[in-house]
Amino acid sequence: MARTVLFAWELGAGLGHLMQLLPLARELVRRGIRVTVAAREVSKVAGVFRGVSITILPAPFKFGPSIETFDPPFTFAHVLHNVGWGEDAELEGLVEAW
Repeated sequence: MARTVLFAWELGAGLGHLMQLLPLARELVRRGIRVTVAAREVSKVAGVFRGVSITILPAPFKFGPSIETFDPPFTFAHVLHNVGWGEDAELEGLVEAW
């Protein structure tokens, strides 16, 4: 059975966290482990992981703004609320998509 590692990118718009995963992904692939990246912006992932044999899938994420938001968000719970976890129907849809 093939071993697989999944990296998921649902939050944030920058590439800093993806860049930190690049050396790990390279090493996992070198060891024969299949690497899959589920990402909110697949085109950015392709650029970061160029030359590394990975699979890229679109990750489900809240596209529009929440009805009520914490602005600014002071805690991680506020961040999760703002990206869809604060609305039952929205969260249910995101969970179903995963």
